Amino acid sequence: MACCFEIILSIFLMAGVGYILRKVGFWGPREGAVFSRTVLYVTLPCFIFLALAGAKLTWEAIIIPLLFLLGSLLCGIISFLIARFLGLPKPSAGTFILASSVGNTGFLGYPVILGVFGEKGLPWAAIIDQFGMALPLNTLGIAVASSYGNAKGKESKTMTLLKSPPFIASLVALLLINRQIPHFLGPLWHSMALLRDATVPLIMLFLGISLRPTSLNRRWAPIVIATTLKLFLQPILIYALALRAGLSSLPFQILVMQACMPTALLTVVFSQNYKLDLELATGIVFLTTLASIFTIPFMSQVLSAK
Repeated sequence: MACCFEIILSIFLMAGVGYILRKVGFWGPREGAVFSRTVLYVTLPCFIFLALAGAKLTWEAIIIPLLFLLGSLLCGIISFLIARFLGLPKPSAGTFILASSVGNTGFLGYPVILGVFGEKGLPWAAIIDQFGMALPLNTLGIAVASSYGNAKGKESKTMTLLKSPPFIASLVALLLINRQIPHFLGPLWHSMALLRDATVPLIMLFLGISLRPTSLNRRWAPIVIATTLKLFLQPILIYALALRAGLSSLPFQILVMQACMPTALLTVVFSQNYKLDLELATGIVFLTTLASIFTIPFMSQVLSAK
């Protein structure tokens, strides 16, 4: 666990640099937007493409995103019932449901999986992120957000996934899975690898700039409950599903580790765009991200002992 904790801590320290530089006024939302667009349109597509192209995957690549989706749906149903029990207003309930079930499998999942498992874990992480999280998030997630908030502009949002460069890169790379990459493409691969290597630092700096430790005192009850659902219940559900599916060691571990990721930053974006509870969203994202510094290494230790 010590080794894993050091890896996770070193990754989060980069986010700490971004957070501190925002607090002192060196960087602000404008720089965060530049980092986000650079990752989304340039470095992350290279990262995902190189992770999948030529990778040796088994039939489990079809099963694990379905298991991840099922675990997320179960967590979403439970959070829906809890939101009803707490009597949350409709916009707050929508945010609560999304934040409790939608994980940061991309912007945080990739750096963590790369740090803990190395490049062999990236194809599995990419399959889970793009087809177990991004696909349902940009369909079912939008349906939830538009239902609980202001659905204005939802028609244009439904095309977000199909226009997403990481998703397009993953679809193209799927054609090259389990195939030998031609040697004449070596220079292109090397250029993409150089761009790929910038992904993790840019992601973590963007994460640090984006974190807002607001609302923790006034909204502590739904924030703590959502954090418990996301960081504890969802991994347990997906762990149980993965055991029943009889997965081999590596995809099993990466599936559960991806379930341990904190609430996705897109929850804040959805809350803002669909007029949900933005204050609640930022509080949950902050607390789950902070708590995951400890919960992710703990789960890694549990999995290594399995």
